[in-house]
Amino acid sequence: MLNILVTPGDVFDQVIAMPFRQSTWIAPTLVVCLAGLFLVAVGTTQQQTSTAVQFLVEAQTPVTHNAEALNRNWIPASLVIVCAVVLIGTLWSTAVIWAIGRFLLRARFPFSKTLSVVALTGTILALGSLVTGLLVLASGDGAMRPGLSVFLPRLGQESAVITAIGVFNVFHFWSITVLGIGLARLARVSLKESLFWVFGWWLVLRIGLILLA
Repeated sequence: MLNILVTPGDVFDQVIAMPFRQSTWIAPTLVVCLAGLFLVAVGTTQQQTSTAVQFLVEAQTPVTHNAEALNRNWIPASLVIVCAVVLIGTLWSTAVIWAIGRFLLRARFPFSKTLSVVALTGTILALGSLVTGLLVLASGDGAMRPGLSVFLPRLGQESAVITAIGVFNVFHFWSITVLGIGLARLARVSLKESLFWVFGWWLVLRIGLILLA
């Protein structure tokens, strides 16, 4: 699995050539979950938790009478959410990459192999979460990211500028490039053609998230 960081093409060739195994996507997905949990643990302060709970109470939500319990169990609830987001994100990305290959590149390949490629690529995002967590611990700034935001640490996590430049994350570019390599291997097309569609999808998605923010 760690070979995806240095020789992704060889790893994808092996995954495509051998029979599908559940471990090729379950193991890396669990690693991404664990890395995400680490990032939540170091990036969520008690003040942020109390503020969120207080907001729910003031909004007269059903948690009004259980504010103390929710405040105490906020982190466990966040952990469940992180794992759910990772799983849904993996399946969603798999569906998108498979659809790009099937309908845009006119190639046929199994959905299961696509799942393995996407999940293995997630190992890079797991490394990114670990690096981000270490940056947060070192700087004390929850908005710190391994990208251009490093050079603008005083703007705060809610700044529109921080949201916009959050697109330029080293690990995001790395993972998208590796995902392009995986799609090229699956669809048996040139890397240039594969990267065009993968980066196009990623860019549209990021612009949409920025606009929604």
